[in-house]
Amino acid sequence: MNYIIKQFLLATVSCATISVLFNIQKKNIFLCAINGAICWTLYMFLTKNNFSYIFSSLLCSLLCGILGEFFARWQKTPVNCYFIIGVIPLVPGLKIYQSMNYFITDNLKSGATEAVQSLFMAIAIAVGLMIASSVSKIFRNIRAQKELRKLKVFYKNKNK
Repeated sequence: MNYIIKQFLLATVSCATISVLFNIQKKNIFLCAINGAICWTLYMFLTKNNFSYIFSSLLCSLLCGILGEFFARWQKTPVNCYFIIGVIPLVPGLKIYQSMNYFITDNLKSGATEAVQSLFMAIAIAVGLMIASSVSKIFRNIRAQKELRKLKVFYKNKNK
């Protein structure tokens, strides 16, 4: 089986399992799992094609945020479940483990390098989610202002 397809399927199963563990509503489990699997598959594709871990984390968390906002509007549910489950595969757990292992084995330079990389990956994940959430909020405000203008025109014409 193709490596990317295998990664997609395994990420879907793991995100669905985590969704059940976090007690996500049944109607949202599939979309949460798809969100996490798409983000993880993109992350694996980008890192295989020599993109940095940090840039890959930023793009994938941005995609996770955009998909999460879309799924939340579509299902009329809070966006938090899609954000949390979507970024769990992106969390730099291996890098944190490696940095702690380097520190314990007295390899301070490698430990500091891994710790800084994992910190930057975590910051990139947070920034990607913030950008997606902010863009979504801007679009919702623009849409609300357009509808408010329509209502003002409607009531102005109705009162004449």
